[in-house]
Amino acid sequence: MKRMTTGRTFPILCGCVDQDDQRVGEYVVKLLGNRGVGASGALLEFVGSRLAQHFGILVPEPAAVRIDPGFAEAVIEVSPELSEACPR
Repeated sequence: MKRMTTGRTFPILCGCVDQDDQRVGEYVVKLLGNRGVGASGALLEFVGSRLAQHFGILVPEPAAVRIDPGFAEAVIEVSPELSEACPR
């Protein structure tokens, strides 16, 4: 939907659907290949989110999002600087 303007990982806002193509909402997606995110970075983000929830800090509910290869190619076409971040 759009690229976020803040954050060092250059997250993108995506409208997401489930396995039955039913819309489930909008999510701020941090691409695994992006600066500092990777698998360990994603785990740290998840743990940080859960800790924040535990201490009563309002944070969005984390979710794992699968990126379709065609979508990744479209993102790269619009924002070539994200080419290393998008899984293909």
